[in-house]
Amino acid sequence: MPPGSRGGAGRLVLIPSALLPAQIVAILLGSFGSAANSAVIALLVRARRLFGTSASVNYLIVNQSTMDLCSCVLIALTVSLKVTNATVIV
Repeated sequence: MPPGSRGGAGRLVLIPSALLPAQIVAILLGSFGSAANSAVIALLVRARRLFGTSASVNYLIVNQSTMDLCSCVLIALTVSLKVTNATVIV
């Protein structure tokens, strides 16, 4: 058994140090992307309420930003769960 790991139910597995910087960057990019896409969606929704614009381009931008927001949130969650070695029971 490698040093720093335990067997059994309370299993502790260390992440190789070469992967940790890449995972931290992925978490930061996912978090920043989530904030940026949320801001874009909020601004476009607010602009529509204030100015009453209903351009089809805005719908496409909101649709793309919503998909980007979902992917950023899932990337940040997935990588952070891998880093902490957490188990999700659904």
